[in-house]
Amino acid sequence: MKRWRGWYSHVSAALVVAAAVAWPLAQVVEAATPSSGQLTAPSAIGSSVSTTWAGTVGPGTNQPTGGGGLRCFSSTANNATGSDPYTLKLLGTTASYYQTHSAKLVITVTYTPAISASANELSMTTAFDDGSGNLSNIMDSSQSAVGNTTLTVTYTNPPATTGKGFIYVGVCPARNLSSQDYSARATLTVGQAIHNYPGLYSSAEFGFHSTTLPDAGPVGTPLSTSRYGEPGIWINKHGYGIINTFGPVVWITTDDGKTWSAPWDLGNNNDAAASCPVGYDADSDAVVGPDNAFYADNLCVGPLPSNPQLVGPASQNDSFTNKSGGAPGANGANWAGPNYAGGDVDRQWYAVDPVQPGLVYMSYHDLEGPNINFLKSTDGGLTFTCPILGGTVPSCPVTATQNGNDPNSNFISTALGNTTGRPLVDPTNTQRIYVPYLDNVATGSATAPPTAGDPDLTRVRMAVSTDGGTTWSANTDPGGNPALDANVAFPYDGSNDNTLAHLFNTAAIDSAGNLYVLFSLRVGHAADVGTTHFSGTTTHLYLISSTNHGVTWSKPVQVDSGGIRSSVFQWIVAGDPGRVAITWYGSKADDFNDTSAQWSEMYAVSTNALSAQPTFTLANVSGVNPIHNGDICQAGIDCQVTGGNRDLSDFQMVTIDRCGNAHAVWTDDIGPGVTRTAAQTSGPKLYVTNACPATSPFTAGVGYPSASVAVGAAAAGAGALLLLLAGVLWRRRSN
Repeated sequence: MKRWRGWYSHVSAALVVAAAVAWPLAQVVEAATPSSGQLTAPSAIGSSVSTTWAGTVGPGTNQPTGGGGLRCFSSTANNATGSDPYTLKLLGTTASYYQTHSAKLVITVTYTPAISASANELSMTTAFDDGSGNLSNIMDSSQSAVGNTTLTVTYTNPPATTGKGFIYVGVCPARNLSSQDYSARATLTVGQAIHNYPGLYSSAEFGFHSTTLPDAGPVGTPLSTSRYGEPGIWINKHGYGIINTFGPVVWITTDDGKTWSAPWDLGNNNDAAASCPVGYDADSDAVVGPDNAFYADNLCVGPLPSNPQLVGPASQNDSFTNKSGGAPGANGANWAGPNYAGGDVDRQWYAVDPVQPGLVYMSYHDLEGPNINFLKSTDGGLTFTCPILGGTVPSCPVTATQNGNDPNSNFISTALGNTTGRPLVDPTNTQRIYVPYLDNVATGSATAPPTAGDPDLTRVRMAVSTDGGTTWSANTDPGGNPALDANVAFPYDGSNDNTLAHLFNTAAIDSAGNLYVLFSLRVGHAADVGTTHFSGTTTHLYLISSTNHGVTWSKPVQVDSGGIRSSVFQWIVAGDPGRVAITWYGSKADDFNDTSAQWSEMYAVSTNALSAQPTFTLANVSGVNPIHNGDICQAGIDCQVTGGNRDLSDFQMVTIDRCGNAHAVWTDDIGPGVTRTAAQTSGPKLYVTNACPATSPFTAGVGYPSASVAVGAAAAGAGALLLLLAGVLWRRRSN
């Protein structure tokens, strides 16, 4: 859903516009003329091939499914009202072809309004279908403004359609008062091969074992979101863990990520039947408590059943609790819920008390209003209340837009723009809780829509409570100063803001209570400072830390290096003091908006992050091939406005197990979209002393299921189950 507040404050809730859902298209009735076509990739660099068709769309209206995006299919039927389908075969764009070539597939629909541009509005949805109704690489193009009568989607290095597979193109009425003719063209243009992803490097300083998680498979009734994207991961100190994607679909481990269960689709099997109508599942999150209780939730976007607690627009957070080791039980009976965990919700995050069983926190952003809210459960997620004095569910703000904590109320502009990350509970004093967020000065937030592809947020802040969430200060600094102002800490030309939200600012707390904040910086203009070049489009990762509970913060230090020039969707986890692990999507392209960019899942570790000159060791954990081709949109729901590629949604994640090993999870959408996870098997650990079992589940070559997929260079043998990832490994010292 949308990821910041400000210039577009009343946008509806939305789903991801790039996904893998089950969508049986075989029952199509209407068709374009001709109804199908074929493109074969040419061998000559610089050449192109095209095919054309035409059709007529009848009158009708199709609202974006789930409140945004994907107009031209229905969650309860094969096609939206009045949809005019066309199928395209794409041949020759194989993996070997892309060793020497690149390709861009552009599908365009144009029309002359029969009545007027406001009376004849069309939309187009495209997807790759494997021939059995399983979709991936879904894209949507709708009118962004009245008068725009050209609809376009673009695929960079699209995979070939094999067997019965095809590309589906559906044109339908967005708001159409009469029959409307249209013409369409699909063009494949060929260029030189592009290799701007970080690639696989030569050192073997790290070992990682990678697994492709089993897909949730076709669901009984198609939902409005994917079964991959925005993957989260959490492993507790007993080896119990959970991975989640949209729905939520969840996978469970009870052995520190050595093995993962079959997927369980809570959205389709539990929430849809009880509270959330089929087709309205969206953001999700999942964690595991110290008592091995599992928590997972679904942000349901309406229209919703009557809910006396729901205030404002049709969105609510449905939370589930599993105290049976994560096993779903018969028909999902082990997942208690859904339990109401706030309304008017956008991008919710769990946090659990590291000591006390059943103590669960939930933070989320208002969907319509300005606040970052904070709820508390003392009964294992069965009920959530507002712990803040004078607050009521769902309006329970930790930021000073309503609670007036002086002097912090003079230093915050949440009503005009912010985005927030997961709350942190201090393991040395569990009454101390932090909520990290980004904002901007009022003028910047109110006047700068994301025309450059990213929200205009420039300041890092950290709200804090020292009494378990009853009272809050909007900043850890007693004077209300931000932890960092990017327009002060980095070169600033006085007009083009240095932006930080690419996409969430994430934070971590180590075993001694030291704080770390990770952000992705784009300097607003071209500049050379020391050895760091800012092109005005590049994005780099920076880390700040605090050893006094956020009263003061270190100077920012750069994390990425080695030719990586675009770093987005960052996440951080901490172990013992000074030991942090970081993951993100990285590319050597100069701009995350570059449609020719290629991306890898990147990993960095530091064992001296609290020093004056921290060092970081980097590795590519996703393997020899990119995990995504094309741009990565940073505008959240408003990727529909900017036209960016949102196939990867808004984040990936990393966690830590009791052995001190890092576990990353990410989306790979080269071909059918999948969720992949990698467990660290060797290299620097995040815990110096740990509670690792006597027989570590990460002994090389031991205990991995044969279905797991290893990544790395050549295998030691044909039957090898584990490879040490060749990861680079550049060691750099901060400037």
